[in-house]
Amino acid sequence: SDMFGYVDGAYTGSVGNKQGLFELAAGGTLFLDEIGDMPISQQAKLLRVLESGQYRRVGGKTIRQADVRIICATNRHLWESVLAGTFREDLYYRIACLNVRLPALRERIADVPVLARNLLEGISRSMRCSYHLMPDVYERLQAYQYPGNIRELRNILFIAATHSNNREIDATLIDKVMSNLPNCDCHHAHGTDGLKQETSMLPSATDEEHSDAPVTLKDIEAQHIKELLAQYQGNRKKVANTLGISERTIYRKIKDFGIA
Repeated sequence: SDMFGYVDGAYTGSVGNKQGLFELAAGGTLFLDEIGDMPISQQAKLLRVLESGQYRRVGGKTIRQADVRIICATNRHLWESVLAGTFREDLYYRIACLNVRLPALRERIADVPVLARNLLEGISRSMRCSYHLMPDVYERLQAYQYPGNIRELRNILFIAATHSNNREIDATLIDKVMSNLPNCDCHHAHGTDGLKQETSMLPSATDEEHSDAPVTLKDIEAQHIKELLAQYQGNRKKVANTLGISERTIYRKIKDFGIA
């Protein structure tokens, strides 16, 4: 229904008529993020639209014409997904007309300072505080290989922000955060004691809940998403905009983290 829309009474809870993404993007560009995660059943429907240029709203009978340019993105190797049977070969050839490979962050370490400043601005907005990167922090950030790409850089900055006492993020704080990462072999780290002692500063899911388990990147990200959902009264679109990610991604994260 998100992609093609629906008509009134198409299914339980569908009230009124709703335009789908193809209809809303008519005459423009439709960006499909994380196409590699699309279920096989939805892949067949997408292929049908791309081949025929026609679709119907869920529950509707009127044939509509699709007039959009499609841009897809994925962090998966789609051909490997084809070989694994999780992505349709015919859809692969239909969308793989022009491939643009975005290099991994480890291949463009020189971009880290600019990206870090931009990401921290978004974190500052979402947390309603103004955080600053100290000059000595960039060398530390550029010494890491980022197997999790830009999302990992953002998580590192977010953890550092939650542990900053004066809203300044310096090299010492980044050392503590990085030395606690599962994939990090940080020769410049000064130990993790300081970070582990400070994890009690992070908000828990409830006032009564307490756990001695170490705080992970996923724990902190899930907690942050919960707080934003509460702040925006469950409006996932606003949460996605605040985090600088697509609405599809926020839906997936909510599902993966088991957030009610």
